[in-house]
Parts: sequence; C-alpha cells; structure tokens
Amino acid sequence: PAAAAPAAPVAAEARPAAPRIVHAGLRFVPGGFEAAVRDGERSFSRFVPAAKGGAYRQALAWLAAWSREQSAEIASVGLAGRAPRALSERLWLEHDAVPVPVPGAPDAAAAARASAESFVEQGGLAWPVVGARPDGEVDPAALTRLSPYRRQVSAKDFKALREEARRAPGPIAFFSSTPQGGGVALMRHALVRLARLLGVDARWYVLDPDPAVFQVTKRKIHNVLQGVAPEGVELNAADKALLQGWWDRQTAKFEPVLRAAAVVVIDDYQPSGLIPFIRAVNPSARILYRSHIQVRAELTDHPGTAQARTWAFLWENIRHAAAFVSHPLEQFVPAVVPREIVAFMPATTDALDGLNKPLSEGRRARLMAAFDRRLESMGQTPLDPERPYMVQIARFDPSKGIDTVLAGYALLRERLRREGVPDARAPQLVFAGHGAVDDAEGGEVFLRTLEAVRTLYPEWAGDIKAASLPHSDQVLDAVARGALFGLQLSDAEGFEIKVTEELMKGVPVIGSLTGGIPLQIEHERTGLLIAPKDPMAAAAAMHRLWSDAAYRDRLSRAASSRRPRLLTQHNLLRWLRLARGASPD
Repeated sequence: PAAAAPAAPVAAEARPAAPRIVHAGLRFVPGGFEAAVRDGERSFSRFVPAAKGGAYRQALAWLAAWSREQSAEIASVGLAGRAPRALSERLWLEHDAVPVPVPGAPDAAAAARASAESFVEQGGLAWPVVGARPDGEVDPAALTRLSPYRRQVSAKDFKALREEARRAPGPIAFFSSTPQGGGVALMRHALVRLARLLGVDARWYVLDPDPAVFQVTKRKIHNVLQGVAPEGVELNAADKALLQGWWDRQTAKFEPVLRAAAVVVIDDYQPSGLIPFIRAVNPSARILYRSHIQVRAELTDHPGTAQARTWAFLWENIRHAAAFVSHPLEQFVPAVVPREIVAFMPATTDALDGLNKPLSEGRRARLMAAFDRRLESMGQTPLDPERPYMVQIARFDPSKGIDTVLAGYALLRERLRREGVPDARAPQLVFAGHGAVDDAEGGEVFLRTLEAVRTLYPEWAGDIKAASLPHSDQVLDAVARGALFGLQLSDAEGFEIKVTEELMKGVPVIGSLTGGIPLQIEHERTGLLIAPKDPMAAAAAMHRLWSDAAYRDRLSRAASSRRPRLLTQHNLLRWLRLARGASPD
C-alpha cells in the first residue's frame, strides 16, 4: 500500500521576495530622537518628536512601521551616544536587528553608516563582520540584559551561577583559532557575553590566521585523530616546524596577556603550542585544555598508528595543563592523560543567539526566500514550498556522513515510487552549513557533494539542495524550523550541538550512534538513532518519519522540551568551577 503523506506541508506558504537589507541609526535628544536609515549608498534622517519617557518605545515603533511600509529588513541599528541595554534587547529579540553601539557618533546618520559598515550583505542576507582587534581580542556583541538568561534555567541553577561569578578569579583568557564559524566560536561568543553580564573578567583571543597552518591542522591533526584521514596522511617534520614557528609568533604577540591571566583556556589543538610558554612565564596560571573533537583513543593508544604519533606530538604541549576537558565520553580521552586531571563537559548552545531565538512567520518566510536566492546563485533550483524537506545542518566535512545521507535518500525515493507515491509528494533533501576560517576542506567537500548529486543521483538531483551559507545565523534557524525532521548521520563526531538546536525547535532528528549524538537524542522519544554508514537504516528511518505524521508529531512535542544543561548558563557555570579548581558538576 502507498505510504501516507505528511499531514501538512511544513513550508506551504507562498514565499515573498528576498528582503531588501537596510541599516538604521538612532540618537536620543531632548524632546525626541533622530532616526536615520542607510539603504545601500543612499541615506536619510529625520527628527521624531517623542513624549518624555516614551522615546525608546516610540523609536522601536517608528522603525517597525518604516520597515513594513518600505518592505525592507533592518539588519542592524547603530546607537549613538548612550542607550539603555533594554533597548538593545528589544531590538535583538523582538525586531531581529543587531544593536551596534556607536558612542562617538555625532548623529543618527553617522551611527547608521557605522552600523552598515560592520555588515556584509548578499542575496537578501546580512551578517556582521566578526573579527579580532589588532591585539587579537574578540569583543562579542552585547545583545540582551541578564533577565532573559535567568528565565531559562531554574532559580537554584541561576543562584549557583551568580555565586560562582562572584568567586571567579580573573582575568580568564580563552584562546582559539577563529572568531567566526564552527561550534567553538559560537560557544565563546555566548560564554563571554554572559560572563560579562555577570561581572566576570573573561576575555577571548584568537590566533593570527595562517592558511598553510590550517591546512595542516585540519587534514593532519583533526582528520587523523578522528580516523577519517586517508591512509598515509600525517604530520611530517616540515609540518611540525611550520606549527612551531606559528606558535612562537603567537606567544610573542600575546605574551602580556599570558603573563597577566589567572586562568587560560586553550580551545583544541591549534593553540596547544602556547601551553609550555604559559607555564614558563606564568607558573601560577591555571591552564585548562579543552578538547572539542572526537579523539579516537583506541587508535591513539595503539603504538605505531598515525593517531598515536600525532597524539604524542600534541601531548608534549598539552601535558603541562592542569585539566584536560573532554566531551563526556571516556573513549575520547587517550590513556596517557592522567584520570585525575580529566573533566567532562558537553558542548552547549545559546537560546538567545541568532541560531535559536524565535522567528515570526513573516521573517522566516523572507529568510527562506533569501535561502532560495542562495541556491539559485549556485545553479540550483529553489525549494518547492508545497513539499516538505528534511535537512542536515552541519559543516561540509568528510566526517559528516554526507555519502550516507545521499544513499539513504535515494533508497527512500525508490521505495516511495514502488509504493505508488508521486514524485510531486515526495520530500526534498537539504544540506546547509557555514564554513570556518580554520577549515581548509569545507569548499572541497561542498563541491564533491554537488558532484556526487549530479553523477550518482541524477534522477533525484532536482530535489537535493546543498547550500554553503555565509555567516547569517538566522537563515540556518529558518531552514531548521521549516524542516519535517533533521538528520545528523556523521561517520565520526565530537558532540554536534546542532542536534540539540534542532530538537529545541521541536524538530525530531535522525542521528548516528557515534560521538556525542546519542547523548542528545532519546531513541524513539525525540528522534531515531541508527548505526553510522548504514544507508538502508537511514532510508528506513526517513520513511518512518515522513509517512507517520502522528509518530512524528509525538517526537516533535518531546523534542521541544528545553535542555537547560546544554545551554550557555550551565556552560559558564562549569567553566567557573573549573577555573577555581573544583569539579565542573
């Protein structure tokens, strides 16, 4: 018998055109406020009278009305002079506009111009230019007050967080390889933002980018430790010399910071070469090494393997750390790491950032129109809004199981045809993800994905969409919210917090039994877990979630329950405990 179609298409509304992006500026003065809008190279400004005490509320109403009348999307609002945090919070949470403080701007027009210059725009999408200052520090945007964070966790947990914040040593310096792209950067933006709201002296620095170094760290460290590198690929003497030279340049640059810090957190292997220098120049500093990837300990512990040799090189630096922090999986910790310094900590997400905060239906529709425009710019057809789609949101990476997803989808489509389901009712497949500065393979894997679709699955190619997206978090939020269900069919995995982000939106997820994915999905309750590299199991799971609307809805309701222990609040709580030498939990 033919399978039943989903009860209703997820994205059946007719999508509007991709929005026109503009940037605004506000300056509050006696008797009202100045408002300015910058639309490409054109701009205008005006004075708006406002009643005493009502200027902020009227300014928000004016921006909303102007946006509707002009069919434009205000991506950011430059705030001249001093403006209350409550205004920034409302701009971000209610209007999806990034507040950009411009304290030295003489008027609203200058604030709008400065705000526009801090963004990149393309195809109806806008995203902020996120980078480090010349001294290497990254300054996360201040988006909200403390109260929204308080509402997301229990009173007991928030009280514990405030107590730890009062006891926190400082400064705490985090070091990583990139200010934007990938889970580490997302977590650091969120963590430092919340820490500062709580009065903690937390700072975040990124190393100088070096494409040659990132080729080595991705292909010959990350992929080797995960067990996904081709045979024969591993570090050689020239690679090690390249890394050491890079580390030496970073220690020279950051020496004042490293000497002054009470606590230094080293995010992953890229900055691990700083650790011996820190120990030498600042022996009282507490150094915490955070491993964010899947380390195949069964391979690193086996002498003679590429993994063992790679790990031995890294361990010469990491062994000087006071704590080795891993995802909560014992098999990710090599045997050489003393168990008394091991701490377990999951990856986390932030319910208030652009990947997770709620979107109005109108805003989501406009973002999906921009997504379609992105597909068209890459030679693909837009999504059919009358048909549902499944989505895998992840970097384009060799470990993400893209081949399994494609093969499973093809098997699903063949089965649906056998069952008499018209192609016009079958679900579509979407791959979507951001890149990262330190990911040297993302572009190659994306192109290989497109080639595989064209050559191996030509019959279904029109229904398979693959989009390498710019750093617009909201478009990923929109794509995830519109999906019938999510996929995370990785061959190897660290944690992949995208699973939890989709579950929080009420989107059930089919995930593979690898890494931290099973720690996030409750099998048969919030999603389905299958063996990695098993296209037949993937196809069966896809069919079940596509065909059984009642079952899918039950999983969706269970998935949407909040997971406070995987939010930024608990992440900061754990780090503050580790900073003073206590257990994270």
